[in-house]
Amino acid sequence: MISSRQAPNPPRLWEDRTFRRPASNSRQPEPSPGPLRFAGFLLDRHAGRLTGPDGEVRLRPQTFRLLEVLVESGPRILSQEELLDRVWGVEHLSPASVKQAVSELRQALGDDPAKPRIVETVHRRGYRFIAEIAPDVSAAPDISAVPVVPAVPATAPERPRLPLLGFLAVVAAALLSGAWLRFRG
Repeated sequence: MISSRQAPNPPRLWEDRTFRRPASNSRQPEPSPGPLRFAGFLLDRHAGRLTGPDGEVRLRPQTFRLLEVLVESGPRILSQEELLDRVWGVEHLSPASVKQAVSELRQALGDDPAKPRIVETVHRRGYRFIAEIAPDVSAAPDISAVPVVPAVPATAPERPRLPLLGFLAVVAAALLSGAWLRFRG
């Protein structure tokens, strides 16, 4: 039997949170619904696709998420810690993971770290997205082709009340019959 004075069980190795990154509690901005263009690329976050001048650019999921986070943050500098929290969450990682993903992203985008056009390293502070971002207007639906439907007033159709009244009459008759039989017998 365990007394209340005994120490609780020590955490199991896989429950030890010292090796895990905490999930970020900061509220992350919601991505805008439409595709975005930058430096000759089309980023469709909803479809999880990046298209370049030569066609689709394949990225690992974490590298794609890194690109999303950088684009969402715009020119704001993101530290390695913030990128680890927002891209990898609670997985076991080191800051080298961010450097590797940034390197993969630059290679896929054809960006030169010495003369960056898209992702810039800010010494001892982090990374930022420096390319100009524009919504993809070619992906916007053509509203001129949508047929115009006249508005119909939202009124409920009139229902006959006769079935409801009949049901209530049957229930009342049953209750009265039951009460009459109970008091009589």
